[in-house]
Amino acid sequence: MSDGLSMPAGRSAAGRSWARVVQSADPLVAAGWAAVVLGLALRLFARPDLPLWLDEAWTGAIVAQDSLGAVLRESLLDANAPLYFALMHGWSLLFGLSNGALRFPALVFGALAPLIALIPVKGMPRGVRYLWCALIALWIPGVWYSQEARCYTLLLLLAMACTVAYMRLLAQPDLRRATVWALLGALCILTHYHALVLVACQGLGYLALHRFQALRTWPAALIFAPALGWVVVHLPRLAQFADPQVAWFGRLGLADIPGIVFFMLGDIPVAIGLICVALIWLAVGLLRGATAATDTAEPPPSSVWIAVAIDYAVRAALMARRFRGGAWARRLI
Repeated sequence: MSDGLSMPAGRSAAGRSWARVVQSADPLVAAGWAAVVLGLALRLFARPDLPLWLDEAWTGAIVAQDSLGAVLRESLLDANAPLYFALMHGWSLLFGLSNGALRFPALVFGALAPLIALIPVKGMPRGVRYLWCALIALWIPGVWYSQEARCYTLLLLLAMACTVAYMRLLAQPDLRRATVWALLGALCILTHYHALVLVACQGLGYLALHRFQALRTWPAALIFAPALGWVVVHLPRLAQFADPQVAWFGRLGLADIPGIVFFMLGDIPVAIGLICVALIWLAVGLLRGATAATDTAEPPPSSVWIAVAIDYAVRAALMARRFRGGAWARRLI
């Protein structure tokens, strides 16, 4: 005998299908995409309609020149690399120089950067890629710089792409992959000169790991020639900015270290929130048997560890340089 309160057969089947979808969904993947959506919302709606600050106004002054040649000449008077200014000059010809128009490309670069982490890399499990994506999507300084007419989100996007290309090169060295890595590295350098440290350390790691096989891909290094040539042309002006009597940033001291750490994490409340998220992420992984899978899985290949080690070495090198004096801003880490 059937129950008079039972659901219709079609609705019951739809409910069972939805339940199977929910049960089969990977919570780590779902959390990663949720972080991307939340990060995009923060970039769109946090701190809207603020006036341009000094550096953003300087961006507008450079890109408003009459021609690309004039933009490049103006950039030689500044301490920054030219690629962002050149791109923004072309953008301004189409969309003008309003506050919103100047800031919109940074928003696009910042929104795209987390998605670079999802590109498959040998030895990097899918869960790790989604965790990386979520961390970049919700990284609070990344949200801030997505709302500024400056080069930093373009640099983040290119540096992530360069690092992914580098790990793929280390996993399978050949001329094609070396060319892709070199092209992205050169674009990083032309976006911000601090990328020289990152790209140089990656190149040394590549040579140390693959030696003669790496040397056979030497034609890819020719791609760096235009970027390095521009640096040489710009070097006299950069030397003037590096003079401690001219630089407007203070010298880095030990007392600044906690501030740098909390800046990278997005300040104390965000740091606490990230710890909570990490604990929840770990709990989900344990519930899904991630520990057992890890015990039987092969360790990540050397390419992943080399990329991680280089990242921390670059940060340490930049901080050590600033302890000795010269211009310093936390965003440069």
